[in-house]
Amino acid sequence: FTPHSGEFGGLTGLSPGDIEARPLAAALDYAERERVILVLKGPVTFIAYPGGRYVVVEGLNPSLAAGGSGDVLAGIIGGLLAAGLSPQDAAAAGVCLHQEAGRLAFRKGWFAPGELLPFLRALLGKVQRERAKEGE
Repeated sequence: FTPHSGEFGGLTGLSPGDIEARPLAAALDYAERERVILVLKGPVTFIAYPGGRYVVVEGLNPSLAAGGSGDVLAGIIGGLLAAGLSPQDAAAAGVCLHQEAGRLAFRKGWFAPGELLPFLRALLGKVQRERAKEGE
């Protein structure tokens, strides 16, 4: 799941204020109870796994709060899953790729979520080239 606090409130019945006051605790509780990986998006993104593990990704980029950006994030994670990454790795790598693409895109100013795609392609190409060099 990749909700922001408002969407997460709809899943849990918690108010966005309650979630924002204790985001990690709320995310971990939900991930454990529902046995899911939860990516709670916000200025700081919390990735919670069943069993109590978590990853915190900082990197405020207000342009990633645009409607549709979360759909791009979900697509990145889905693509990484299809490429063979574990769900845990796909969630963490997807969030980091999304944020880095957003950082690169924002150098030119505000952008629409679809404008992240060329930056994602470039980042993934860079990763593939580096992996190929390691295999040489």
